[in-house]
Amino acid sequence: MGLFDKIKSLVTKKWVPIPLQLHDSAIQKINSQISSRPPGIKSVFQIKLVFLAEKINYQVGFTEDTGVSTLFKYPVPILFSKNEELFLHNYTLEFDEKAGMFLLFPDINIETESTPSPTILKFSINKDIFSNKSTKKELAIDRNSFISFENVLLIKRLFKKSFVESIYITERCISVEFNSKDEILKNEEEIADTILKYYTDIGYELELNNTELRTIIPEN
Repeated sequence: MGLFDKIKSLVTKKWVPIPLQLHDSAIQKINSQISSRPPGIKSVFQIKLVFLAEKINYQVGFTEDTGVSTLFKYPVPILFSKNEELFLHNYTLEFDEKAGMFLLFPDINIETESTPSPTILKFSINKDIFSNKSTKKELAIDRNSFISFENVLLIKRLFKKSFVESIYITERCISVEFNSKDEILKNEEEIADTILKYYTDIGYELELNNTELRTIIPEN
């Protein structure tokens, strides 16, 4: 059995994405703002995402409620596009009273597991790595072949680490082969932080068709 066959045989924990969560602080502030609007004006809280190549900007505010429905039910009226609502799975909205602003952040959880191979670690993520449009949802890349995927930010960031020999990606898991057991002890946290930063900065899904891999930046 080859290296990637061994990794592929490992069981990946299944995660269930959840819709945008609203902290009590956000719910209270939104309800307070809506109730203070002039009589006769039905308002809704709006979230607007701006998808950029290496970061996401967001704007929030209040606008007239035109009766646009959402995919999920929320404790307060919210307006965003379907793309934005789907992207905000596993995100939380809070209101920072001291700063006087709404904060939107992803609830990213990464679990590290050892494998039968002493040089491979498995990093499980509570977020889909591949888009639904992918015809394949697993990919093995080694240092010799990664140049074909270096325009994919997640791949590029991982292979910038000189101790990474190869990676194997499945639906919610990235298995990383280090060039030695000692490198795992020294750099396990660095790889976890690299993956975490990608998913907190942007977290765009990947689309894999045959051997072509690309980053899917949602439409604004």
